[in-house]
Amino acid sequence: MVTASISWPCTVGAPIAFNIVEYWRFHDKLDTRLQDLVGTPGLMSEVVRNLGLEYYPGNEWDRKSDEHRRDAGLFILREKLAPFVKEGKPFFMTQYFAAYDEVAHHHDWNSAESLETLEDIDSHVGQIVEAARDIAGEDLVICLVSDHGFVSVDDIININSRFVDEGWIKTDSCNKIESWDVYAHDGHGTTSINIRDKSDNALYALVHSMCSTLLSQPGFASMLDREDLKSINGYSADIVLEAQPGFRFVGCCISSPHWI
Repeated sequence: MVTASISWPCTVGAPIAFNIVEYWRFHDKLDTRLQDLVGTPGLMSEVVRNLGLEYYPGNEWDRKSDEHRRDAGLFILREKLAPFVKEGKPFFMTQYFAAYDEVAHHHDWNSAESLETLEDIDSHVGQIVEAARDIAGEDLVICLVSDHGFVSVDDIININSRFVDEGWIKTDSCNKIESWDVYAHDGHGTTSINIRDKSDNALYALVHSMCSTLLSQPGFASMLDREDLKSINGYSADIVLEAQPGFRFVGCCISSPHWI
């Protein structure tokens, strides 16, 4: 089997034959050279040259950038994968489009701008599928996936402000963190709470008790603690809270009695 990936997140260093990584640093031609190093060697330069681009949009998520991602996918299918298919080899390719995520965050998930972007993506996907059929016929398996969904948000929950009030986060006069014992990482619909000293069971018990109490308040849907999280490999948080629809977590550290 021959493999390919077009701007799919988290593929740096992956064993993919034709790998265009979602990676950037400079937002100019230097990114092409960098992507040649962390993806398939030389592939990014070849794509940019064939598409007539100044550089590839590693960190640009507008509708025009999705057109470039589509064109890169078409190039990989026709120029790189087709020869292997002619030899009888199957292929697996991932293709990422990013514009809807960006537009929906700024204009609401069901706005006219968002729906127009979905129409763009629908067209892009259609062109990719058509090109795949051109080289492989009808013997295709096509999967459409999303990394997350969207809901409208009316209220925010700021867990870290409570931690400031408890003295578990110390801030300066500009509300920048000077030190912390407990910190909640903002995940929008979830928040991951970490305790600096994992051996401080007394502090964990206090945080656990506070979070358990919060479940009775509006905005909180569920909680996972250390015992629950053991089954999730690689998850380092001590507690995870999930928000109800219509609420989201934020991570600022401003102390306020009105923290929800």
